[in-house]
Amino acid sequence: AGEVGQPWRIQVTRCHSGRYRTASKESPHTGAEFLPWAHEKASGGGISSVVGPHPADALLQLAGEPIRSVAGQVHMRPDEDVDDFVGAEVLFQSGLQGRLEVYRQPGVPPPRFVVYGSEGTIVGADSTTVVVHRFDGTKTVVDGLSRPGRLGKEVYDGLYEAIRHGTLPPVTAAAGRAVVEVARADVEAHDL
Repeated sequence: AGEVGQPWRIQVTRCHSGRYRTASKESPHTGAEFLPWAHEKASGGGISSVVGPHPADALLQLAGEPIRSVAGQVHMRPDEDVDDFVGAEVLFQSGLQGRLEVYRQPGVPPPRFVVYGSEGTIVGADSTTVVVHRFDGTKTVVDGLSRPGRLGKEVYDGLYEAIRHGTLPPVTAAAGRAVVEVARADVEAHDL
């Protein structure tokens, strides 16, 4: 048990800002051109494939235990053949509950993550601030955290080092496979 007691539910959410665009040097998805493949099922498009693995990885890292089951929900716009929202209820081996939500365009972005515990709640409203709300009324704000990298630089640097210099990759094949399985399980459950 930690600052908020024993966690019983973790919610992780990520959002995009609409149609997928090319990357600029400074930021992903801010270029002038649209990426048509990201809106085509046959090309591997859809929010579950393009963004979904990132929050799935965050959920698995926060939970730190094996998955028992996944049930999913999907929303598709009538004029597209790819998902623009995916959600998944994830049950872990200990009974810990997880919720994964990925929106292509939410309007108002929800918190990036929320951890519910027996003695309080932790909210990560953005990538630089975490707020701990304890049931005894204590509130702790941790801000000024470093933003995550842009354009996957840490991952690509780690893969380069693994290939060129024989270091261990930043993510194991088993961890990568688990992330993809969770990210795709919601869509597969919907397609049944």
